[in-house]
Amino acid sequence: MSENPLISVIIPVYNVKEFLRACVERITAQTYANLEILLVDDGSNDGSEAICDEYAARDPRVRVLHKPNGGQASARNAALDVARGEFISFVDSDDLISLDLIETLFCLTQKFCTKIAMCGYAAFSDESEINNFKAALNSKENQNSKEISNPGRIVNSNASAGEYKISPQELFRRSCTQDPYFSTAVWRALFAREIFAALRFPAGQIYEDVAIFFDIFNASIAACTDEILYFYRVRAGSTVNSFARRHLAVIAAVRRYTEAITANYPSLAREANFTRCESALNTAFLIIKSSFDAAGSDGDATSPSEANMCSLANEADLRGADSLSCACYKNSAVKNSAKQNYMRNSEQNSASQRKIADPCSPLSAAEATQQIRSLHALVRERLDFGFFAAHASRTQTLMMVLFYVNPALLRLFYKIYRKLK
Repeated sequence: MSENPLISVIIPVYNVKEFLRACVERITAQTYANLEILLVDDGSNDGSEAICDEYAARDPRVRVLHKPNGGQASARNAALDVARGEFISFVDSDDLISLDLIETLFCLTQKFCTKIAMCGYAAFSDESEINNFKAALNSKENQNSKEISNPGRIVNSNASAGEYKISPQELFRRSCTQDPYFSTAVWRALFAREIFAALRFPAGQIYEDVAIFFDIFNASIAACTDEILYFYRVRAGSTVNSFARRHLAVIAAVRRYTEAITANYPSLAREANFTRCESALNTAFLIIKSSFDAAGSDGDATSPSEANMCSLANEADLRGADSLSCACYKNSAVKNSAKQNYMRNSEQNSASQRKIADPCSPLSAAEATQQIRSLHALVRERLDFGFFAAHASRTQTLMMVLFYVNPALLRLFYKIYRKLK
């Protein structure tokens, strides 16, 4: 490998005209200059496609792929098929990165001799916030990952403060037990291209990051920095009708993830089971919440705000790194309405082609009941309460007790919460 290898930055683009320029400007201005910037226009029709072409005309490092709408996984896969870089990084088109993100991550791979590097991340709603809170977020007291209680951290003698490497096994342990640094997302990381030689995101479904998270991060020890270099955008007021059929994809994604962990690292069976049960609880809670919000306090109301989809979960600390159903909502749903439309449009196209039920339609009452019954059975069969209580928040533990005894009690819990709120 050369000392200054080509690095491919993959940015799926769908109707993000309002945010695209800010995102791309920070990529083209990276302190690491040897980049291949792949803008994948996934069927945009708001002018984003023209902005992509504009940057390609201005900067020879920018390549644009125009394709019919197929969803974020499809867009990422299209870029992976043509990427020429020795390393790959993914950036969402409404997010922002620090100007030294690529350089920092590449230096980490060289310093620790790894195929993966990752950094800290933070949410923002307005660009003016970033400069104001970045210094505070990067201070030792506010780092995502602490020196204390970090037995898997391996520090290199020439590493700077807050830099370390972590084995796949320890990474999965931390991911399963709610360390937010190791949330199941592929943005804010750098990967050796060989990791994706025979690996692609599952097209046509959401939670694509979760579905192949094990395959990606089991390929190498990961080099990490506590420094916060990636900023993901959260937009208040974006809307979704309700918990929809497509959100059920989290069940299979989490099952695949946890089964892979257990098969490859038997000593992590309890951690993987914790994640499986926690995800079942969160999914059931979101189905219950959605049915209440759709029916309203007296049984007949309107669609909830997507920003509030996990409101109780957030207030109750139900959002840990791998409160996977809620974490995935933040990664793939809460971020912005454009991304929701992105997934909705591609999934509706796929549904019409396959002549199946619209995956973006809400669950019927019968479907919701069936899913909750199935999730309750899973928890009754698998829950290790002592381990769960040791790693979950008090509110999570209370909600799990209620759900384990009878899902109707969890429904009553949320009903009382709504009235008090």
